[in-house]
Amino acid sequence: MPRARKNADHEAQRDLRGAWELVQVAQFLRLFRHKFGFADINTQRLEAELGLRESAPMADMLARLLRFLFSRTDIRFGSWEADVKRVLAETSSQWKPFVSSATFVDMDPHQRLVFLKGVIDHVFEEKVEELSEYLDETYDPEDMRAVPIGQDSLKNTYWYFDDLRLYKETVGRKGEKWECVCSSLKEWTSFVKKFRKTSHPQEKELYEFLHRQLLPLIQGPLQTLQETHGLTQDADRRRFETDEFLRREEAEVNQVINPPPRHDNNITRHRGPLAVPSSTAPSAASVAPPENTTEEPPPEVQENSGHEELPVEEPDRIGPSQLQEDAAGSDWSGADLPPVKPAGKKRKRETSTDSRDSSGTGQSDTSKGDARTPELMGPPPAPPP
Repeated sequence: MPRARKNADHEAQRDLRGAWELVQVAQFLRLFRHKFGFADINTQRLEAELGLRESAPMADMLARLLRFLFSRTDIRFGSWEADVKRVLAETSSQWKPFVSSATFVDMDPHQRLVFLKGVIDHVFEEKVEELSEYLDETYDPEDMRAVPIGQDSLKNTYWYFDDLRLYKETVGRKGEKWECVCSSLKEWTSFVKKFRKTSHPQEKELYEFLHRQLLPLIQGPLQTLQETHGLTQDADRRRFETDEFLRREEAEVNQVINPPPRHDNNITRHRGPLAVPSSTAPSAASVAPPENTTEEPPPEVQENSGHEELPVEEPDRIGPSQLQEDAAGSDWSGADLPPVKPAGKKRKRETSTDSRDSSGTGQSDTSKGDARTPELMGPPPAPPP
């Protein structure tokens, strides 16, 4: 690779790593992974995928977001851009990210990141009630609140977002600057050593926290991340991953189009052990007796003068085998059960505004305003350089 091309790629990677949008997108993917069915990718993998022209995790992520936004099943993994443009044409609508003739694969890594951030902002704006309710029901407020871990003698603030990276926020004459200062075990170790002999009180506190608490906690995951970094670039692994994305999408879309029939065998659905409805519940006398036991004969019926003796009908016997058959024929999927809200205080969520343009043209991404994803974690974002 020519030196100029290599330097340009390194510069683009450094700019992407220090982008505040990367942190916000990574946090959104983490918080809503189970809601949308996203692949389990960390910040490092997200950065690597944005640098590829063709990325299966990126295509799967965008297709899921757009299917949820438009409530359509015909926006698919391999053709999501063309599908969205078709949907917009059918509804005589316009959405700025899809008006341009530029395609996602033709964008540079930072443009892809801004595009993805714009889609996420618009999805949250349109579905704010549903997504906010999901956060309230799924997470404790403390899980989504980030606090700085310390400052240095120059008043630079350091942030950690549970993604094995350390970020520095600098406030200067030209405004705020945001950069990633540690992303590998070597960088973490070198950074911590810089404050080992400091005499500044704040830097002493920062060193004690990093050296005694945070670094021992993340050394193992950082080593594992370094060892598995090359696996994501393996061609066979990526082909298998693409096939898996397609298989999952086909199964999920078919389940929406053709939901499985529900079989109701008169068994009450509820949380807990299997129970027979009260209308058919056997009494103690009607349950089949255990094997190898002798059942006592019922007492003789006294004869009533002038009346014919009526036969006594024995109630239906329901044994354990019958209960097992009934349970096997019923649909006890977890999807039929209502979600359980964890105990705790709900918080009121608000949306904030962001005047940044996700297409880089100085205009809002959406036609409905500049509503953006709430700041789920971290400080106010720094403007791009």
